[in-house]
Amino acid sequence: MAGQAPGRKVHQSGVPFDDASGERLREWMGGSRETFYDAQQIAILPMGFCFPGSGNSGDLAPRSECAPAWRGQLLQHLANLQLTLVIGRYAQDYHLAAAAKSVTDTVKDWRSGWPHVVPLPHPSPRNNMWIRRNPWFEEQLLPQLRDRVSQILSQMAGPRACRARLVANRQGCYAPCVHNVELSNMPYVILTVVLLALIYLPSLWVRMVMHRHARQRDDLPGTGAELAVHLIARFELQGVTVEQTTRRNDHYDPSAGVVRLSPENFNGKSLTAVAVAAHEVGHAIQFKRAESISLLRKRYLPTALRLKKAGILVFTVVPIVAIVLKAPALILGLIAIGLGLQLLGALAYLIVLREEWDASFGKALPILMDGEYVTQRDLPAVASVLKAAALTYFAGALADLVSIGRWLLILRR
Repeated sequence: MAGQAPGRKVHQSGVPFDDASGERLREWMGGSRETFYDAQQIAILPMGFCFPGSGNSGDLAPRSECAPAWRGQLLQHLANLQLTLVIGRYAQDYHLAAAAKSVTDTVKDWRSGWPHVVPLPHPSPRNNMWIRRNPWFEEQLLPQLRDRVSQILSQMAGPRACRARLVANRQGCYAPCVHNVELSNMPYVILTVVLLALIYLPSLWVRMVMHRHARQRDDLPGTGAELAVHLIARFELQGVTVEQTTRRNDHYDPSAGVVRLSPENFNGKSLTAVAVAAHEVGHAIQFKRAESISLLRKRYLPTALRLKKAGILVFTVVPIVAIVLKAPALILGLIAIGLGLQLLGALAYLIVLREEWDASFGKALPILMDGEYVTQRDLPAVASVLKAAALTYFAGALADLVSIGRWLLILRR
C-alpha cells in the first residue's frame, strides 16, 4: 500500500492507518484489521514517514526528502509483490509515470494497471463529497478490488511481503526498518510444535504413569487411605489426618495437617494409590520433623501464586492503558513487568522440586521397601509413580509458560 504520509493521530500512535481513513480503506479492501496489519501479507509504505504538518485545507504534502532517500531501497525488499494500491495524488505521481493531471482521471483509468496496480483516492473523510460525485468508484472499482485482494490472500502459500515499521530518526522523520521474509512459515510451525511438546510432555507423562498403574490389585493389603492412616500411626504424626479431596488434587496441607487424596487414590487398591499415599505422608513427615527442606513449599508456593495473580492483573490493565493513555513506552514497560511476574511465578514452582523429590525417594520409597508394603517385583512401577508425583509441580510450571505465550498473543492482537 503506497500511501501519502501519516496524519497527526497516526504519527502519535505509530500505527499506520489507525484512524478514520484506515477504517474506510479496510472497508474498500474487504479485509479484517488483523489481516491489514499482518506484516507477512501486507506492506504499508507511505511516501513520507512522519506527519508533515497542517495547512489551510488539511495536512501538508509529504516531506520531499523522504521518498528519494528511502523509497527505492525499500521497494527492492518486497518479494512476491502481487498488488500495489496507489493511494492519493503524491503516491500516484511517484508510481504512475503517465498519471493523469487529476486524481479523478487517474482513478477512472484504473483498468490500465489492472490487476497489479490500482490507483485509489485518499480514504480520508474529507473526500466524502468526491465519493458521492463519483458513484462508479463504489459500483465498479471496489467490488473488483475486494475480489482481487481476497484472491491474493487466499492463494498466498508462503507470504513474503514485509511491512515497513516506522522508527524515529534524528531529524524527526521516520525511517522504516524492513526485513525480507524469504522463508515460509513452516520452520516456525515446526518450532512451535516442538516447544509445545517439550512443555506438555511432562504433564502427559505424569498422567500416563498414574493411569498405567491405577489398576485395582486385590493382593495389596489396603487402599491408599488405609495405608496413609497406617503410616501416620507408625511414624507418630500427631494431629495429622486423612481425607478425600477432588480428582487429581492429591496433596498434603501443612496448615491443616491433612493428607488429602483424590477419590481414586483414597478408595483405590492400586500401585498408584499406594505410592501417592506414601508420597503425601512423606510430606507430612518432613513437616512434623521440621526438616529444612519442608520450608521450601511454605516459603515459595504462596509467593508463586501471588506473582502469577499479579502478572495476570498487569496484563489485564495493559489494554486499558493502551486505549486511554496510548503511551508505547508505558505499555511495553507493563508488558515486561507482567512477563517478569509470570516467569518468576513459574520458576518458584521449580524451587520446591527438591522437596517433592525427597518426599518420593527420601521418604516414600524407603518406607514402602522396608515395610514390605509392595513386592520386589512392583518396585520399578512404584518408583515410576513416585517420580511422576515428584514432577507434578515441575509439569505445572512448564504449563504456566504456555499461559505466558497466550497472553502475548492476546496483547499482540
